[in-house]
Amino acid sequence: MTQDFLYTIHLAGCGTFGLIPKDPPKDINWREIFRLGKDHSVIPLIFCAMQKRTDLNCPKEIKSEFEKFSWVPMIQNQMRNEEIIKLLNKAKGEKICSVVLKGAAIGQSYDAPEARTALDTDIYVNSDDEEKMLLFLKQQGFHIRPRQSNFYHTTCVHPKFGVIELHIDLFSENAKNIWFENIDLLDYISLKPYIIKTEYGEIYSIDPTSHLIFICLHFLNHFINSGTSLKMCFDIAAFYNKNKEQIDEDRVYKAIERCNGQKVLKAMFSMLYMADIIIKTGLFNNISDNQGAMELFIDDLEQGGELGRKNLLSRQTERNHNVRKRIISNKGNIGYFIYCIKRWMMRIRLYFLPTKSELLFEYPHLKYIKAYFKHIQKKMYDHLTRKKNIRKTSKTWNENREKLLTIMDILE
Repeated sequence: MTQDFLYTIHLAGCGTFGLIPKDPPKDINWREIFRLGKDHSVIPLIFCAMQKRTDLNCPKEIKSEFEKFSWVPMIQNQMRNEEIIKLLNKAKGEKICSVVLKGAAIGQSYDAPEARTALDTDIYVNSDDEEKMLLFLKQQGFHIRPRQSNFYHTTCVHPKFGVIELHIDLFSENAKNIWFENIDLLDYISLKPYIIKTEYGEIYSIDPTSHLIFICLHFLNHFINSGTSLKMCFDIAAFYNKNKEQIDEDRVYKAIERCNGQKVLKAMFSMLYMADIIIKTGLFNNISDNQGAMELFIDDLEQGGELGRKNLLSRQTERNHNVRKRIISNKGNIGYFIYCIKRWMMRIRLYFLPTKSELLFEYPHLKYIKAYFKHIQKKMYDHLTRKKNIRKTSKTWNENREKLLTIMDILE
């Protein structure tokens, strides 16, 4: 844990909540602050905080880089949110009911919603309405990547609206059957539409308690698989802070406890407190503070970057190891063997039996046979490259991360 990363958290937190930043440490490295902010996609939040303290000793050239990497994404985000709301209202007129998950619905909890940048928009529809929604999006000019039968969302791409992930479920089968097997999600998360008013119009989302549970479980899923991000931390903190009077804290805690996630969320809120971003919550008062766990959590964020991408292959290898241990513990060796067979069958289908629509999405300019061989060539190259990189990294697993997962009891 470095002072540069701690001050990065402080600045991004001030941008999230509209607070005035405190003075930086004397030997702060602003170039490192910029790099860390970029790693975690929180540059616009840091820029918003710096706007409230024009006397910060940030060098002029670095300050101009913060500005350069903030205005365009913020304007694009604002325009995209406005267009998405219009699009969903148009879909509602076609009697297609949908709800926004995370994204613009969470962004309304930020002091400057446009500063919460996102690569995509997550929209949930009932599986019965999936085909209708896909047809509607296609009519609006979206390019649709076909959804695999065992997957839980379809990717839809548009030059103006960006990327929409159309969900028919909240989590993948793997997440539900391995990490969240002790919880019936629909007992805790209601998918009934809930209206959120914004300056662009009304958004249909889910109620605050259900949404907080969802983003906490989403956070835990990423934390286990490869790592989380500062933006996810601020999503949870900002959403809770804005909606705490409407949130059923008992229901939230029970849901998180059933997934063994209470120590991770406690460490996250403790991290924000340490960075002088104080959120008053009674959610985890019964969990004792663990300085060592919090410091490991911060180190994991700093070393891994957003979603652990900086050492992703090593983390994915560790995840596969944890999946194996979890399945053998719960279902025995036969259960793990069946899991492996299903995974291999899925990979064979993806590598060698792509559908015509999948090939058309990947290679729209090629004829079917050429597209097929191009697909095989790319998949085999990716597979061999991945194997080579895994052999390099798997021998030196991140011991601190393994220790962190153990301390958090998240794999129990």
